[in-house]
Amino acid sequence: MSKLHHRHWPISLTLICIILGLIIALQLRAQENLNNTSLYKKNDDIVKMIKNLEGENQSLQAGIQVVRDQINEYEEEATKGESHLKILKNQLDDLKDVAGLTELEGSGVIIVMDDNKKSFNQLGGDPNWYIIHNSDLLRIINELWAYGAESMAVNDQRIVMMSEVRCVGNTIMINAERIAPPFEIRAIGDPERLRQGIEGNRQGILYELKSLDFPIEVKESQVVIPAYKKSFTFNNVEIVEEPKQNS
Repeated sequence: MSKLHHRHWPISLTLICIILGLIIALQLRAQENLNNTSLYKKNDDIVKMIKNLEGENQSLQAGIQVVRDQINEYEEEATKGESHLKILKNQLDDLKDVAGLTELEGSGVIIVMDDNKKSFNQLGGDPNWYIIHNSDLLRIINELWAYGAESMAVNDQRIVMMSEVRCVGNTIMINAERIAPPFEIRAIGDPERLRQGIEGNRQGILYELKSLDFPIEVKESQVVIPAYKKSFTFNNVEIVEEPKQNS
């Protein structure tokens, strides 16, 4: 009986080892499945995260494109506005030139004339016979306009539509400023036409003054005309609105 007991003992130990091996194998398989499940879950989470990030990226790109489109629209509007503003500025500059509010430079003539002091000292008599009057300046100014002058100044006083050339006592006033001889008249225009017109007109004031020995010089030159420095005042002018057109 003792021998039988010792014979079965190795068999029991073998079964125990087999059972333990199976248990260990099952635990390893379960752990492997658990690890695989956890890995798959992590992969799913990463995939979902990537998809979410891709969606957010697409939304951001769409938003950026909207902003870019708006910027392009603003730039186009700004360009149109700048072009329109440039046109208005050019028109304003032209109007300022016409009104005499800007300094101008161009080819033209310069006329310098003075009182006839030499004849007065030699002949005597009424001093009014030997001085330049405001009426003489007005005649020269009008003749220069007639011969194509585009802008003009007398002793640095710009001649505009509001200018007055008048005499106050023995003083000549232009634009409410006192001027004195010698008188320098500068005019921009065709130099040859202006000079020939003002000197060749036998009915003109220049020919008349020269015949009386007034010192007068006329020369073609590059001319600078100063801007009109006074203000324009309109007391009886009203703006007429254009009638609305029926669409």
